[in-house]
Amino acid sequence: MKGWKPKSLGFDIEAEINNYVMQSGYNIVEVPIKYRKRLGKKKLGFRHGVKILRRMIIESF
Repeated sequence: MKGWKPKSLGFDIEAEINNYVMQSGYNIVEVPIKYRKRLGKKKLGFRHGVKILRRMIIESF
């Protein structure tokens, strides 16, 4: 990822990374993992989801 300059500052960085990797010609695969139930409060709120969706739309053009 030499020369890559991220624009994202929050959780939307993942969408930006995925887009950069795909545009670079690499394949993205899912690796199954086991999750444990989270104790306490959720980490991502609705606003974070909106920012991630916005970043996905921006990066697709």
